[in-house]
Amino acid sequence: MELREVAKDKFNAIANKFICKNFFQTSNMGDSLESRGKKIYYLGLANKEEWVALAMLMEDGTFLSKKIFTCLKGFLIDYNDTSLVKLFTEKLLEFIKSKNGFKLNIDPYIIEVERDIDGNVIDGGKNNYAVIKNLKSIGYQKSKYDTQVRFNFCLDLNKNEQEIFGNFKATTRNLINKAEREGVEVVDLKYEELANFKTITEDTCKRRGFPDKSLEYYQSMYKSFGDKVVFKLARLNVLK
Repeated sequence: MELREVAKDKFNAIANKFICKNFFQTSNMGDSLESRGKKIYYLGLANKEEWVALAMLMEDGTFLSKKIFTCLKGFLIDYNDTSLVKLFTEKLLEFIKSKNGFKLNIDPYIIEVERDIDGNVIDGGKNNYAVIKNLKSIGYQKSKYDTQVRFNFCLDLNKNEQEIFGNFKATTRNLINKAEREGVEVVDLKYEELANFKTITEDTCKRRGFPDKSLEYYQSMYKSFGDKVVFKLARLNVLK
């Protein structure tokens, strides 16, 4: 098997075949990052004509003149195949060394342990402790710092609207119903309205004590993902 560069316009179609596909590992995200000054590489491990692993890498800063590389949300690969993960890692390390790199960061898009809606570990739920153990055996080390969001909440949208709404907490359903009765309207924002969105997120972040993204970030995501991303705003006409 050999490491090959993947054509940017082919990357998404190939990536879509992997179970652990995610929007971080797309050429759309690559466009967004490039517009903010990042250098991007599209790479894959090929077994003859079959792609068995993919990675969109970005140059993510330097340390003592050596480059740091990051693969957002990790590789698109079967993480249960330890030998394949090891081989892909070795090939990527060879590549980044050729680019004056010395470090590879990944944060795999896999469940560490299954949790309920409140974040509590589910007894007998799914986990990937074996995968984590195997990653450590390859040489990966858990970072002391949280450079990416540690938890992702995923909602299954294949269910119908009534079923999704019915699974909300009672307090959430009551608040939504109250907002509808009082005339709160949810709208999709246009590109030129993103500054309004930024004003609200900035105020919320200051109040809640977590960092906000820049307006440039929101604008680049809007441009790069097109109709695959929406920015929503809830508003109320108090003059009615």
